[in-house]
Amino acid sequence: VRYSRKQASLDKKLDESLRDQLRWAHEHISSQNLEVLRDWRKSVTLELENLAVFLCHGAPGNRKEVLRVDTPTAKLQRQREIAQADIIICGGAEEAFAKDVDGTLFVSPGSLVGEDGVVRYALINTESAPWSMTLETVSL
Repeated sequence: VRYSRKQASLDKKLDESLRDQLRWAHEHISSQNLEVLRDWRKSVTLELENLAVFLCHGAPGNRKEVLRVDTPTAKLQRQREIAQADIIICGGAEEAFAKDVDGTLFVSPGSLVGEDGVVRYALINTESAPWSMTLETVSL
């Protein structure tokens, strides 16, 4: 959404291929959709199949804080209290993980694009106990 404003700094951080992809996406998204994305909420709680699912980037209490596989359980317990959900899906971490904390499943799908260049996403199984997450891939 902020590509045009942050282009110079992004050009320094990203490799050429990723910059080209980002530039292409920005050029091909409509102004109306850019405005929708700009106003997008920082977090959302949904009810899916009678489960409360909290989605955010970063941590429920601070979107700039990234939860990782090695985040201490005590910190995850505090985040669980903030979100009050059955499943908390958080972004920002490079490495994917799923961790049960007192009955709440924390899921981070990791980077959208793996090191091998394949797009991936997290699939959460709530049909069997304990709940679990697997990474699925999509070849483009």
